[in-house]
Amino acid sequence: MRKMIALALLVFLFVPLLGACSPEDIGYLEMSLAANAIKKADMEASFVIDMNGAEYAGELPFQKLKLNVAGQVDTSKPADPYCLLNLSVSLDSAPSQAMGRLMMTGNKIYSDTAYIKSIFDLAANYSELDEIEAASLAKLFQELEGKDYWISLMPDPAAGDAYDAYGAYGANYPSQFMDVYMQTMTSAITLYQDPAFLQSVKDFYVNGFSGLDSQVVKKIDDGYQISVDAAALKDLLIRTLDYTAAHLDQVLDGYAGLFDQMVSLQPFTGLEQESAAMVKEYLKDPDFRKELKEGLTEIVAQLKESGLAEEWAGKIQGSEFNMDLTKKDKGYANNYDIKAVYEGKPIVNIAMTSTVKAVDSISRLAAPQNVITMAEFIKRQEKIAYAMNPVSAAVITWENYDPAGFNYADITLIKEAGVDWDWDALTIEGGVAYLPVAAVCSMFGEDYAWDSAAGQLYLVRDAKVAVEHKADPYDGLLLPLRELRKLGYSVAYSPETEDTKAYVVITRDGQTPYDPAGLEDIVKIGMQELDEEYLSAW
Repeated sequence: MRKMIALALLVFLFVPLLGACSPEDIGYLEMSLAANAIKKADMEASFVIDMNGAEYAGELPFQKLKLNVAGQVDTSKPADPYCLLNLSVSLDSAPSQAMGRLMMTGNKIYSDTAYIKSIFDLAANYSELDEIEAASLAKLFQELEGKDYWISLMPDPAAGDAYDAYGAYGANYPSQFMDVYMQTMTSAITLYQDPAFLQSVKDFYVNGFSGLDSQVVKKIDDGYQISVDAAALKDLLIRTLDYTAAHLDQVLDGYAGLFDQMVSLQPFTGLEQESAAMVKEYLKDPDFRKELKEGLTEIVAQLKESGLAEEWAGKIQGSEFNMDLTKKDKGYANNYDIKAVYEGKPIVNIAMTSTVKAVDSISRLAAPQNVITMAEFIKRQEKIAYAMNPVSAAVITWENYDPAGFNYADITLIKEAGVDWDWDALTIEGGVAYLPVAAVCSMFGEDYAWDSAAGQLYLVRDAKVAVEHKADPYDGLLLPLRELRKLGYSVAYSPETEDTKAYVVITRDGQTPYDPAGLEDIVKIGMQELDEEYLSAW
């Protein structure tokens, strides 16, 4: 176990660092830290991704994407960061088009409706939306037009927002995740603005890697340049690992000082005291250092003797990474490009140019007042889509349920115009089948409300109807399917037999829009289409 931890620490700490401390290496490090430490800045950036032909031809709706970002950033208050960014995009040879704005203020992140609309417009232009999705989104954006709405990209647990834009999460999980994200961001801001921490980073490289020259950094006018190809990267990796194995105590002593500085900035780093104490104990433990050195020496020997490093470098021959960082007009300019090649085939080219210019002051916009969450946006779109093509019945099937594992249900949706298929997380407890309430309401165009103070879930149509529920830390608020009967649905269960899976048939308002004799065929077709869809995605 200790050896596993040693190797994990090795990979996490040293391989990505590729530490070195020639005058050029340290000069680049100092300039990079200074650029990150600017508190108030105007910024511009352009990001280009070019799929570069053959390898991914036909798999994406575009060959080349260029994203432009311009705005202001204020990190002078680490616990209250602010930025307002304007975005535009162009695909292939099309002219650039405005996308909208993103804002971060305090611990909230918003986009204006123009930004969300531009995302869906791009999807529609490349046939990524079906007719109903496109029409329902168009109607929703028409309803929101002229009302200066902003979309909150943060969940709101107090409003029962247990289902956000990216899937079914726990009742509190999205907020916990975003809390961690924001805490990590404020941690990084705090660290980069702390002179003692910045000095400890420099000391780590100077003291830990004295005598090691990366040989990939060179001084240029007003800055530094890094150029690495496959052979240089292989050489740098092996030399860094070799050096670390030969000077392990020196490297670990340097990292221990850096780690102490990070811990001293609690709570911004998010490091729990118990975990920090354990890491510090390992860093000082002679047995741990011995195991780490053994593991490192073994890795270096295998890389050299097996020819694995040469083989790996040969596979990516032709790949390159080039970057320059220079001082420019009260700030810094950073340009990089990556050319990825594998086994002689071009994969992707990525390029970015960015500038940050220090400014004396920034006028912050007030936090938006007309706000809806992304979850509410999706709910409204789904209700419009449902009205255009309502679901009259859902057939939910499963097999081989494992109480201790991840389980999912295949869902066949029988609509007025055609049949659709989906899947979602399934829970069975005490003979009762549960699905995430947001998924169930989405199926039938219903709504739900969550009273966090009372811990009560409601289904909402003309009025609130209290229903049973259970909360899952990952799948959120779960609804027993039988509770749909309180809104007049027919819910019938058929147990698993030797010939058929278990299934639940839910029909709206007692309708029976399918031929029971053909039910199994409908389900089989749906499962086959789902399997083909997910296999092609992988």
